[in-house]
Amino acid sequence: MSAEPGMPDAGEAASKHERLRGGLGFEQDQLSVQRTQLYRELDSTRQTLEALRDALAAATGGALHANPGRGSTALELPGERLLAAIGALDEARSLSGVLSTLVDRAAQEAPRVALFLLRDGALHGWQGAGFTQEVSSLRFTLEAERLFEEVVRSGEAVSTTHSGTLAPPAFAALPTAILALAVPLLVGAQPVAILYADDGGGAHGRTSSMWGEAIQILSRHASASLAYLTAARTADVLRHWLAPGSLSPALPGGSA
Repeated sequence: MSAEPGMPDAGEAASKHERLRGGLGFEQDQLSVQRTQLYRELDSTRQTLEALRDALAAATGGALHANPGRGSTALELPGERLLAAIGALDEARSLSGVLSTLVDRAAQEAPRVALFLLRDGALHGWQGAGFTQEVSSLRFTLEAERLFEEVVRSGEAVSTTHSGTLAPPAFAALPTAILALAVPLLVGAQPVAILYADDGGGAHGRTSSMWGEAIQILSRHASASLAYLTAARTADVLRHWLAPGSLSPALPGGSA
């Protein structure tokens, strides 16, 4: 008996169903591979976080006990702040939480800080401290600021010099010379944001001479935290789609 007009043939429908099942099976295999890779990345990132914390604790511990029996030293407070800052970054449970914590803690080390998100070759101000203008209102291309362009190109921290080889960004200009530092936040070896910090033109005598190192340590730890949370979030999505009975034609990124 032939199928009614407008109704699919039973054999054709069965064939389409089998192709769909085969496609879903392939998708499931691919997701399983991705999940395994993500779990490995999670373990690697977790080890990086622990190594950073241990290294910093060892370094600051030596400074703290260099002069036993004496009161607080110039090295003691910055070291304690860094340890507390890393603990706060570890406690952040969202990407925005990590970024906010980074800015707040970096502001304790340098007079002026600003965080920019990198999107489509442009920098978008996210949050800052110590500036008169709202950092969140700032927008500019990488080509407009050589300091940031060099950070993205190299994937490493870049600083200015008082000789002016690389000038501070226009939004940070002051009548006096500025010593500035820009550090990339990397996820998967790709820059996703830049943390800018400077000495405020030297007007803040209380600033530690080690503020640049502190900013780099915090940025590196924030990068590891961002990578961990990103991998964990993706793993959760994959875990949901690989759970028994959860597979359907509507896979992540697809249509029903």
